Amino acid sequence: MDELREFLVKYTDEFEADEIDENTSLADLGIDSMKLFSIIADFESTFGVKVSDKQLGDLFSVKDLLNIIENK
Repeated sequence: MDELREFLVKYTDEFEADEIDENTSLADLGIDSMKLFSIIADFESTFGVKVSDKQLGDLFSVKDLLNIIENK
């Protein structure tokens, strides 16, 4: 979770890592669908995962990203 928090902080100006938990929505972090699309390659590279188009459409919270990492 700490590594994911640090990753997400790179893409938001309003949050510190310790303010992000698994229930934080990506929208609250200022990550809309267009921004998510632009950072997904970095996410895949950083965490050694592949995000399918279906998964990409179902990403709404930090917990959703954690699930992808945990189920790789």
